[in-house]
Amino acid sequence: YPVYYIMPEKKPGDTFEVEDRNYLDLGPTEVLKNICSTQDSGFEGIKAENLREAQEVILRNEFLWDYDTAIKFSSFEGQVHPESLLTVARRYYMIDVMNNNEVTNIYDKIKELPEDKRAYGVGAMVRQNHYVTLRCQSSLAPALKSSKSSADKVEEFMDEEKGHDEIMQNSIESLGLDISSLPISLTAKCLMDLLYYAAKRNFLGFAIIVDFFERSNYSDVDPLAQLLIDSGYDEAAKFVNGHMHINEEGGHDLMSFELLEKVGLCSVDYAKEALVLAELTSLFMNNLAQSTYKGYIEKL
Repeated sequence: YPVYYIMPEKKPGDTFEVEDRNYLDLGPTEVLKNICSTQDSGFEGIKAENLREAQEVILRNEFLWDYDTAIKFSSFEGQVHPESLLTVARRYYMIDVMNNNEVTNIYDKIKELPEDKRAYGVGAMVRQNHYVTLRCQSSLAPALKSSKSSADKVEEFMDEEKGHDEIMQNSIESLGLDISSLPISLTAKCLMDLLYYAAKRNFLGFAIIVDFFERSNYSDVDPLAQLLIDSGYDEAAKFVNGHMHINEEGGHDLMSFELLEKVGLCSVDYAKEALVLAELTSLFMNNLAQSTYKGYIEKL
């Protein structure tokens, strides 16, 4: 379990600065609105027509992570040590998971659905994971430019993630479902938009968010695979669990540390912006199962 902290120390490497201070003194909904105003062509969810619904997904009206304490702990001679901040952000994210993530309750509700509806319910959950893997390459790609000396690590990570969408597609098809019939939630779209945006704007924030995506389940069975098994879909579960083991064998739970190897101490503003983007992403990530269930499955 990630219960350790890396202590800050002198560290040479690439330096990064914020483009502006637009996101440093705003709440989550205002930050999302500002990101939306960039009208980036790479966004699929953070668009003007979706903004109100997207803001409703956010579970709180203010950022609650203790940025001042995180930055104070991670600072060395007035600058912030990237891996040190990452280990603090990990803890904040895990607290969000414990307090806000409803995956266990949602999965229990899906198991209780009648058989004809249960296949659609589990399929809709797998579909969100399929969408994440499907957009992985395009969402990671901007980091090839923003990462400076770490571009080779970004490219290596992208190579390792290729084809993962096909694994999730096989899981859905083994359920006897047509992928096009399954919904993609706005939450999933916004989640990948934020990964894409962080990849363009703040490489430290990007690395922290990657850590959220790649964290280990500390279990032999992926929770989604267990849902499939409990629902009677063992074949579909094999693909989901296989995907988890591929990531584990590739050491992806430590990928963010590799991404930050050549990143030196950064400014306080850059570190704070990284935390802003990371916490906003955490809010969407921990609401994904619940919004998928309430938006599509509960209405069956």
